[in-house]
Amino acid sequence: MAVGDSTGYLGSASWIGADAYELGGEFHARATTFLATVKWDVLASISSRLRNGVPCDFSEKYSIGHFNMVRRIAFADGISWIARLRLPQLKAGFGDREVLDVASILKVEIAGMKFLKYVASGSCVGLG
Repeated sequence: MAVGDSTGYLGSASWIGADAYELGGEFHARATTFLATVKWDVLASISSRLRNGVPCDFSEKYSIGHFNMVRRIAFADGISWIARLRLPQLKAGFGDREVLDVASILKVEIAGMKFLKYVASGSCVGLG
């Protein structure tokens, strides 16, 4: 199954947004503020340019966690990408990862993307 061809593979049907958090709470406020602040049109323009001008748009759905916001980029030719953006830190730290320096955060993010690539390639058959 190709990553770009299957909505179910990427799991966006089960994504949760800010409404999963208590209205007025710190998590909810951070999610809604971040969603409104990101220049999604600029990210869409960059994404389209990287695909040789294929038009794209963002799904209204997004997923939010403690560290990242994830949103699907849908291209006119049916290919989908995922935009994964680091959220601003919470006022109160959440685990050891919130206090990492930028270089350490990048190492963690790169390791995660390498693992995702490995899993998506089918190399881990039989590990689960």
